[in-house]
Amino acid sequence: MKNPAIIFVTLSVAIFVFCAAFLKNPPAPRFHPVERVWSMPDNPSAGPAMGWYGRTGVALGAAMVVSGISLAVLSYVNRKKPFTLKATSIYALTAAILLCLAVSMVGIVREQRNWFTKKPAVHTPDHEY
Repeated sequence: MKNPAIIFVTLSVAIFVFCAAFLKNPPAPRFHPVERVWSMPDNPSAGPAMGWYGRTGVALGAAMVVSGISLAVLSYVNRKKPFTLKATSIYALTAAILLCLAVSMVGIVREQRNWFTKKPAVHTPDHEY
């Protein structure tokens, strides 16, 4: 790829989609370390569950699909007319990426704070850690 503007926009799209999917936390496979099996949330296992692996995998998959589509579209547009970004667009995208990462970190910290402030409870099947 000889056009850095296409790469920058595609990476920006990937970051936005990953952050949005990670914060949305859609139903994703969970790993059960005691049983060493994977299951979906609607099919609980007896032991504790770790949702981070599946959540990250779903977010990465969504980012790959959407950024792949973005790359294909921008490459097609670039063949018709060279795709360029002005300095203001580059600064705006950079600021948007930083804002997206900050919002994601705040969301993750809030989610963890809510989880850690829960009162200790007796183990329940498929409790997500």
